[in-house]
Amino acid sequence: MTDIRVRAERPGDMQAIDVVNISAFAGEAEAQLVSDLRNTPGYIPELSLVAEYKNRLVGHVMLTRIKLLKENKSVDMLVLGPMSVVPSQAHRGIGRILLQHAIAKAEKATRALRRGRYEEEEGRGGQRRCAVDQLDA
Repeated sequence: MTDIRVRAERPGDMQAIDVVNISAFAGEAEAQLVSDLRNTPGYIPELSLVAEYKNRLVGHVMLTRIKLLKENKSVDMLVLGPMSVVPSQAHRGIGRILLQHAIAKAEKATRALRRGRYEEEEGRGGQRRCAVDQLDA
């Protein structure tokens, strides 16, 4: 898949990312979620990645930092989602490539990513949803 290029999103990508999400999920809820997540303290620009194929944006994944309260303790976590791929390009392994890049970027950025539970379920258009990975504070 050397034709797939992954990079951090840029401000000029926002409309194309919306189109990818609307196409992948057949609705606007996920596109709105991405927009809302960008406006939270947990938004990490270098962990919002896009995939390009033939100079066209065809996929997006976002990792966002949250604080999970568990047993009176606050635990920093990265949550993945949404992850989307244009349905006509889903056969290219773009979701897997995006996920691999997101994990590598998270490991580099935090140097503390511990792979926790990893679950995936097949979604509409071939996208997958993954569970949460925990960060050491």
